[in-house]
Amino acid sequence: MTRVTIMDLKTALTLHPIPGLTYRTAARWIAQGLVVAEGGGLQGNELSIGEKQLHELRTLTALRQVLSLQALKKAAATLRAMGFNPFSTGQFAVVEGGELVRVVSENEAIALIRQPGQICAVVRLGN
Repeated sequence: MTRVTIMDLKTALTLHPIPGLTYRTAARWIAQGLVVAEGGGLQGNELSIGEKQLHELRTLTALRQVLSLQALKKAAATLRAMGFNPFSTGQFAVVEGGELVRVVSENEAIALIRQPGQICAVVRLGN
């Protein structure tokens, strides 16, 4: 697994380019906690950025093309509440109406963006 520090984030994005993602956006997502890096924090402490974080950045960049940042933050909060590490693994789909789902198995998906007071829906796929 490739490990770089936050100071090397530009290098990481140069070596592993993510179309549509700028350094500033990646750094902001990390600072906001949308992508969780290992380590202390941005103020002088080193953060480890590895393959998992790069995968999260790729996934978020793709989803950001069709969803708002607020919707992605909601989805991340829902995934964390369910015990998942948001966007580091799994497959995601945006369905009609702008609903984001995480595919759990070939027969099941979880709706991630919900309105206040709604429960998280488990959607059965196929027959």
